Amino acid sequence: MAFSKEAGSIVGSARKRIVPLTFLLCGLVLVLVCMSRFSSPQKTYGLMIDAGSTGSRMHTFVFGNGNNGELKLITEDFNPISPGLSSYKEDPSIAGESLLPLLEKSKQIVPAHLHSSTPVFLRATAGLRMLGDELSERILDDAREILRESGFRFDSEKWATVLDGNDEGIYSWITVNYLLGRKPGETAGTLEMGGGSSQIAFVPSEREAESCETAKESVQYKGMDLGLYTVSHLGFGIKKAKQDVIDAALEKTPLEPHPCLSKGTTAVEIPFEDPPKTVEMQGSGSFALCTKVISETIMTGAGQCDCGLCTYHQEPQPKAANDFVALAFYKERTVDLGLQNPVSMKDIREFGESVCTMSVDEVMSAFPNVANGEATELCFDVSFIYQHLSEGHGITEKLNEGDPEPTIFMASKIEGIELGWSLGAMFAELSNLRAKDR
Repeated sequence: MAFSKEAGSIVGSARKRIVPLTFLLCGLVLVLVCMSRFSSPQKTYGLMIDAGSTGSRMHTFVFGNGNNGELKLITEDFNPISPGLSSYKEDPSIAGESLLPLLEKSKQIVPAHLHSSTPVFLRATAGLRMLGDELSERILDDAREILRESGFRFDSEKWATVLDGNDEGIYSWITVNYLLGRKPGETAGTLEMGGGSSQIAFVPSEREAESCETAKESVQYKGMDLGLYTVSHLGFGIKKAKQDVIDAALEKTPLEPHPCLSKGTTAVEIPFEDPPKTVEMQGSGSFALCTKVISETIMTGAGQCDCGLCTYHQEPQPKAANDFVALAFYKERTVDLGLQNPVSMKDIREFGESVCTMSVDEVMSAFPNVANGEATELCFDVSFIYQHLSEGHGITEKLNEGDPEPTIFMASKIEGIELGWSLGAMFAELSNLRAKDR
């Protein structure tokens, strides 16, 4: 897959079920038509905080003026911290303080005389979604107070909210395809794996039977209306999946060595427990048995069904695309550990088989630096990614010689721009402000 740019036209997204989103992107880079009071003749700044389950990440965007009053993206500063806001569920009153280092770093980037006119937004994802409305609102209220006092522009409590899972998929999909310079008929699908949820988005290439028709978002991309299949699977992020698999194993008597844990394991920390909880558990290390346990424990009816393919909770899914860009944990558990792009399902399986045969000492020696986790978690993580893609989304290994080979390009940046939903969300908010401030 070539990462290239081409002259763009207009990119937009119009949601039918929620408030329409408008994206006006053009030029050789990303361009946003946005003339508002927070613009300066030279540069415009915008801040977006991605409050995820494993950490909070500040995106400081800098736009410059293009032709005819247009603004084009110049740079993005990406600044992550951990833990995430959801880790403050026992004491929401201190959640907002965790954002202070992010805001201080952005103050060093945005000129002081523009602080009060630079908008700051916060969108929380699966970590807060899983806490429920009441607790997540208490955490957000504390974060809102910090943002109001930050010195940046913060107009409304709606500027710090929980992001709808489907919006997360739409924003990521638009950002990726524009940066790749894809034409409407040649778009790539996007896959995103977080700690608490996972997202998939792609334009189906085949018509579905009427009885199995799936919900799609109406998205206008480069002048064409496309039906985008996008779903956020709450509870099927890599950390939450591990928590559920371990909890299920602990309910069985006697407690047996677990195939998703490396040989030599004597204890395992359960994700999303606050305070952290470690339980005694031995590992037996087997990729084949681990994927079987994952399938039987948490796949909840995914796989083949009357509609050809069903994902979690027996919800029908269109036949998957053959071309995906995968973000976040997908990349951190494959290419960042030595696999070569693009990655095939066979590559993931063989990597998982290798990792799961290693002892604790061997895997720690082979992979001393694992982002957002430990080397001893790799047997489960790679097994889950494989089973999630193959059984949960129908992205399978090539079975016959003439079959297309699904390709997955693992990426975190394109042309130096951090991938994910944050840039797309920034476009939507700047567009809304343009209309409001005129």
